[in-house]
Amino acid sequence: SIKLLRQNLEFLDPQEKVRVLPLRADKTLEIMASENVRFDLIFLDPPYESGFLEKIIVQIKSLNLLKNDGLLIAEHPKQVSLFGTESPFQLESVRNYGDIGLTIFINA
Repeated sequence: SIKLLRQNLEFLDPQEKVRVLPLRADKTLEIMASENVRFDLIFLDPPYESGFLEKIIVQIKSLNLLKNDGLLIAEHPKQVSLFGTESPFQLESVRNYGDIGLTIFINA
């Protein structure tokens, strides 16, 4: 929840730049791109049944939000395979932990 997130942020160094945007992921990405924000690491953990994980990854690529050599880690059910050979990023590895899969991409 947003309330819990805000409470946890109180433990960070006040010098850290942190902003909570309680918006849909696609809208948040558009805002980040309009502010020329780029990331070294992006971790995606969407609701599994949402069906928008690949769409968000494509949007991250098209908006150029991941720095060169940056990592994008997508969490999903282990039986899900993302993109196949059509990935917008280079596939680094796929790891499974119980029922959870992590697909790690690099912006090479």
